[in-house]
Amino acid sequence: MATYRILIAFILVLSCHFLRADFNSILKGESLADYQQLVSANGFFKMQFFSPGKSRNRYLGIFSTRPSLDLYSDVNGGGDEKALWIANRDDPITDTSGSLMIAPDGRLIISHKEGNVTLFSATPTTATNLTAILLDNGNFVLRELNTNSSVNRTLWQSFDYPTDTLLPGMKLGINLRTGHKWSLTSWVNDQAPASGSFTFGLDPNGTNQLMIL
Repeated sequence: MATYRILIAFILVLSCHFLRADFNSILKGESLADYQQLVSANGFFKMQFFSPGKSRNRYLGIFSTRPSLDLYSDVNGGGDEKALWIANRDDPITDTSGSLMIAPDGRLIISHKEGNVTLFSATPTTATNLTAILLDNGNFVLRELNTNSSVNRTLWQSFDYPTDTLLPGMKLGINLRTGHKWSLTSWVNDQAPASGSFTFGLDPNGTNQLMIL
């Protein structure tokens, strides 16, 4: 009986360990639920669902775990962390049903009971061996892997879609070939991270100056 009790206790402890274990990536077919988080390999950044301030809306954001980068730790007067990047800033989720996943067709999406928020839509030629990983520089990257698990190519990255914070390794400007713009856009207010009234980026008139618009 004593041995049986010890075995049950060991299984419970082991189960709790795996439930709490941090991971930095998801593979195709896996998901990140509202109560879970991704943590970069050396623990510098984390990604999780959150509600800013007193809002009940849920957003998927990336946060710094280092005080030196947590520039807005008291943004709401209560020690709340400030998200450095938000996946669905203009598409809030109204409950805790949100789940980040790589869909069977290769799309990177946030799925919830009212629909999906698509971050990346794969082409038919995209391979099935995909992984989404949170890096130690705060970049969240969707990669196609080779059969030996080495990186074949990067399909999408959060650094190409800044919100209101510029991290080392990000850039501001315009891709003249595709027309893609890298810029920062303010929050509406501390409770609502939706795209606000001000944008900081390269002058669209071609003066090569950075401007607040």
